[in-house]
Amino acid sequence: MDKKEIQYLIKRTFDNSISELDKTRLNSWFLESVENQEKFIEYKQSLEKKDELKLSEVIDVELALSQTKNKIHKIKRKINKQSYLKYAVVFLPIFFVLGLSISCFFNNETVFSEVKDIVFKEVTSQYGSSTELVLPDGTLVWLNSGSTLRYPESFDSMQDRKVVLNGEAYFEVTKNKKKPFIVNTEKADVKVYGTSFNVSSYNDYESMSVALLEGKVSLVEGGNELTVLKPTDVVEFNSVENKLYKSVDLNINKYVAWKEGYMVFDDTSLGKVIERLEKWYNVKIQIEDNVLESYRFTATFHDESIENVLRLLCLSSPMEYEVLSLKSIRPESSHKIILKSKNK
Repeated sequence: MDKKEIQYLIKRTFDNSISELDKTRLNSWFLESVENQEKFIEYKQSLEKKDELKLSEVIDVELALSQTKNKIHKIKRKINKQSYLKYAVVFLPIFFVLGLSISCFFNNETVFSEVKDIVFKEVTSQYGSSTELVLPDGTLVWLNSGSTLRYPESFDSMQDRKVVLNGEAYFEVTKNKKKPFIVNTEKADVKVYGTSFNVSSYNDYESMSVALLEGKVSLVEGGNELTVLKPTDVVEFNSVENKLYKSVDLNINKYVAWKEGYMVFDDTSLGKVIERLEKWYNVKIQIEDNVLESYRFTATFHDESIENVLRLLCLSSPMEYEVLSLKSIRPESSHKIILKSKNK
């Protein structure tokens, strides 16, 4: 983020108007380096001083003017013109310092008003569907079910082309070697210059993954480059364990099959299957028996109901499911599904 944008986000923390996405972006920037942490303290102190000056402008200035008028009135009556000038010289620096402080306050206000000129947009893809959009630089984005993307109306006044993602998205980035494209997520950032890749990083899951189809990208966390990806590379980063898993998958297109409405599982663990089903069908799935966690599935679904998907998965394994209605206690997810072993 550039200086103006950082100042704007810090300012929003003062009046509690900052969004969760902006809070995530600010936290990521703060943790990138010691220099950023020092800048944060500097901006924060500047804002605190600004608030103090606001108070002095409303109260102290009026009081000072009133007291000064009274003193000048008494001086006129009791002393000669020469003495009056002597007192006036004493009060002049007071007004000069006060005026300088108020001038600095208004200059700070101007800085922040310029930051406010950056307009951000936010797009959310509804459950059970994907959304296509074009960013201001011509970058194409496909947003998966239950995902949200936040981006500026224009990248012109920014040092880089940064967007904030909560969920899964496929990007075809317009090349610009002078201005990198950065996908900011809660766990790590993906930095590119012009390429095609898929990012899956839902805030409520521990891991994120990146699959690279074309070009070159790097995974960055806390200002440190974790790894560089080449075409057909797939990386999974667990932010809780702070572990990175990297592999090569020649069938890389399966990671973006969701763009066409397909759900592809290729020797996929039940845990990963559950994550995909939860986000597509807006349900909550719970594993009742730990033994199920070792199950792996290979299957492809297209425009199937959740009931059909579960039924077919259970046909290929000693597993059964139970559907509970949650409409009364969990409006955002109408059903809860329990998975358990058949022999129980």
